[in-house]
Amino acid sequence: MAVAPEDASRVPGPDAVLAAVLFAADRFLASAEPWETNIAEVLARLGTAAGVSRVYIFENHLDAHGRQCSGQRYEWVAEGITSQMDNPLLRGFDYVDVGWGRWAELLVRRDVMVGNTRDFPASERPELDAEDIKSIALVPIHVEGLWWGFIGFDECAAEREWLPNDVAALRAAADTLGAAIQRTRTERRLRAQQAQYRAVFEATGDGLVISDLDGRLVEANPAFHRMHAYSPGELAGTHPEAWTHPADLTIVTEFLSALPHTGAAIRVRHIRKDGTTFPVEVRADSVIFSGEPHTLTVVRDATDTANAMDLLQRRVAALARVASDMVVDQPLETTLRNAVATVVRASGGVAAAVHVMERDSDRLRFLATDGLPDGYEEGLRACWGLGVDSPAVSALREQRVEVIRGAPARTLARPRAKPIHRFLPHVDWDILVAVPLGAMGQMFGALHVYYLPHDEPADEELRFLVAFADQIAVAVENATLLAEGRQNAALLERQRLARELHDSVSQALFSMTLHARAAELAMEKQGIDGNGPLGRAVAQLRELTQGALAEMRALIFELRPGALAEEGLISAVRKQAAAIAAREGLPIVVVDETGERPVLDEEGEEHLYRIVLEALHNTVKHADAQRITVSVSRTESDLTVVVEDDGRGFDPAAAFPGHMGLGTMRERAARMGADLRIVSAAGAGTSVMVTAPITKQMETTSR
Repeated sequence: MAVAPEDASRVPGPDAVLAAVLFAADRFLASAEPWETNIAEVLARLGTAAGVSRVYIFENHLDAHGRQCSGQRYEWVAEGITSQMDNPLLRGFDYVDVGWGRWAELLVRRDVMVGNTRDFPASERPELDAEDIKSIALVPIHVEGLWWGFIGFDECAAEREWLPNDVAALRAAADTLGAAIQRTRTERRLRAQQAQYRAVFEATGDGLVISDLDGRLVEANPAFHRMHAYSPGELAGTHPEAWTHPADLTIVTEFLSALPHTGAAIRVRHIRKDGTTFPVEVRADSVIFSGEPHTLTVVRDATDTANAMDLLQRRVAALARVASDMVVDQPLETTLRNAVATVVRASGGVAAAVHVMERDSDRLRFLATDGLPDGYEEGLRACWGLGVDSPAVSALREQRVEVIRGAPARTLARPRAKPIHRFLPHVDWDILVAVPLGAMGQMFGALHVYYLPHDEPADEELRFLVAFADQIAVAVENATLLAEGRQNAALLERQRLARELHDSVSQALFSMTLHARAAELAMEKQGIDGNGPLGRAVAQLRELTQGALAEMRALIFELRPGALAEEGLISAVRKQAAAIAAREGLPIVVVDETGERPVLDEEGEEHLYRIVLEALHNTVKHADAQRITVSVSRTESDLTVVVEDDGRGFDPAAAFPGHMGLGTMRERAARMGADLRIVSAAGAGTSVMVTAPITKQMETTSR
């Protein structure tokens, strides 16, 4: 709707907005300050330039259930307009729950959501009407290619028409803000990395020297000053002559002039401040420091038999390896296996394991080992299945590093660790260090490193293990968030597809079924023989459309996230049975003897549903059956589902290479603690019976 003449002065136009965008770019991108410092001033400029009542920024986040949510972070309001910063709804909301799912679908596609609110669907207007918002524009903000949130513009005085030039100017504002957020995020990462490298530089026991191309010392770490008995900074600006024995100076000069080296080292003598000499091992390489080429020299006191330099290199490489794995799109299990192999090489340990548990439970999620005997990893998995109170659980609960001496003997004393008892008399390690894994205040696993009896790790080693465990935890968290993000995107797409199928194809098939039945009734009234060519054709059309409709309902059920939890096992099985029966022309009877719905946990109900579905598909593909019966019954503690057919039968004990159906069914049954029995013989049909424990209270629900 066009702006009324008396309101036109409140909408200066896109040129004014672009001027405000230039102001924002200057504030955000030409300043060293983070974007949050200037956001209030920028929003005020944008709001005034756009002539709107309110400008605000919302940032997306995932809630505890992995759902896409958003919350207001910043706001500017014109004079006389009520601020919404204290509105509890806007502090954190699920787009779908508040009726704004359509907005999310537009914004994630980089589309702008604009219009007058009276034209919006009724489900979207309650909150808008409550704040007397007449017109609105929401522009997505993307950071590093991902939808970060949006900047919004409210008009409370009158409706307005958002012209293409207006929208383009608002997009420019959002893009500028996205660039500022990305720059601030990158700068913070760089500062964190610099702090980490500075900590390594300061804490390492080897001397580190950074020199310019003229050989002048620019910076040296405390270890270098200590080994030469100088105060920190005392050697700044000096050349190698100040600390190198005169007889070895030519060797050092030629060595440094021949950079870069590939790990080569020289042995020379250095001079302390008091004139005494000591042997050192020197390595050097070219580096970029403060944006300019420099030389990094690593000096190790050769009188120390410990190979501190090699250890430092292995540790830095270990941390770098885990960090690099975090940016590679690979399974988390691969990252964990790389990590345990790396920590064994970079530490004094002889073996390692990483245990990652499900959030809020002691159930094992991932396990990776290196250096342990063949079969030991499988034994550890079996121990987790028995609920063993392992060092991993102890480290997680106590949230501290556990150093366990005499670990094999202590493990032999735990009956629930029986699956690994047979290995323990033959292992050479005796000390186990368990380091908790956690991120954002939540613990979810542990790193185990195994040491020989006389190689108990020192404090420096333990600090390295803690740093390494932190890297692993970040890798786990990144992989988890990435998987959740992909799952959320898939769920949104499945919801959209299910809606479209229901609203189009499903409705069309239902209409065709009604028309076919109406045609049969009309033929009957007109005395047309139903068994004639026309009658048979109409009957066949009705049967085909009914079958296709059943298939479509089953497909929509599979596409809808949470459909099984909403409708229950019986309803799900009936939909699939109807679809299979219509497709295959095979009678399938579903018998519910429970009378009420057993409340299984969501994962258990999913496993049970998939087992039944696999049994039905196996029957259709292999049994040549004439009839299938699915019966569901229960006792106080158990739920039993039986899938029976009158087909050709088979030998359940036989191997079927290339066919994973039975194995998958058994695996699902084991994961939910159910008993799976398959009874069959040649010519005697097949019966698949699953008995699952009901772990929650029974409830009566309608199907």
